Amino acid sequence: MVLPFIGGNLLVSHIDDTGAAPSPRIAEGTMTISNSAFEEWFAINGLLVGWLRNTMTVKVSAQLLHCKTTQELWMSAKELICASMKSRVMVIQADLHQTRKGNLKMEEYLAKMKGISNSNA
Repeated sequence: MVLPFIGGNLLVSHIDDTGAAPSPRIAEGTMTISNSAFEEWFAINGLLVGWLRNTMTVKVSAQLLHCKTTQELWMSAKELICASMKSRVMVIQADLHQTRKGNLKMEEYLAKMKGISNSNA
């Protein structure tokens, strides 16, 4: 859902491993000065982190408060969702595996199976 927005604004480098933060300071002669590329990256990162957190449920967002960069937030959210999906798949598989037709009519049995899949969706 958010990838078209991120891609459409040419910001994919903030969520994949191609957009590491530039150095905050650069050498200019004998001095070091602020790097304007870092300042731009930092501002965009802050906007994306805030926006992504606001698109998440409170429960998910609360588990990812430690993430400081967009990439860290994105990868942690993916891991969290994958773990959640694996858990849901295991529950559905167990429910479907344990369901028996028994004395049910075929329509009732199929409705029960559909109810299991719908209740876990």
